[in-house]
Amino acid sequence: MVRTWASCQSVCRQKYQDLAQIENAAENLAAMAAMTEPEAWIGLYRHTWLWSDLSSSRFRNWDYKYLDNTLFDQHCVTMSDRYVWDDNFCTELRSFICQKEAKIRSVINTQLKIETKLNLSDPANREKLLHQLREKVKQENPGADLKVKWSKVPTEQKNPRKTTEKDALGTKSCNL
Repeated sequence: MVRTWASCQSVCRQKYQDLAQIENAAENLAAMAAMTEPEAWIGLYRHTWLWSDLSSSRFRNWDYKYLDNTLFDQHCVTMSDRYVWDDNFCTELRSFICQKEAKIRSVINTQLKIETKLNLSDPANREKLLHQLREKVKQENPGADLKVKWSKVPTEQKNPRKTTEKDALGTKSCNL
């Protein structure tokens, strides 16, 4: 069965997990073994080369003779029967390889209380602090593929207003 990249992605997401993500040489060999045609779509696409689930890609296996981005419009990636990857037009019809199992991902939310003289409303200062946090997390978890993000929790209002006190006469508002 041959389809466009987007159609293949849709099929893989309905029946499996997603288009195949190949993150090392062993996975590249396993994907090669699953191929039924000389070329097959995998989940990589050009937006600084992300996997179709929006995760980043560090492993690459390009066939540099063909990595040409013809007409600046080759945004999707195929794997060939020579174990190498090529950028192609996403509308071309190809076979495809699906990812059968989800990658293990977990999210850990934590709160930090930071005392600093830095002005944290300045984006440059926030980025500097985030960089320090990333480095500390990497030191504590060597070899792990971790992403550290920063989000600001909105502050609560000082005098919240409650508006749903009911009595026998109906609804009335009150300040607490």
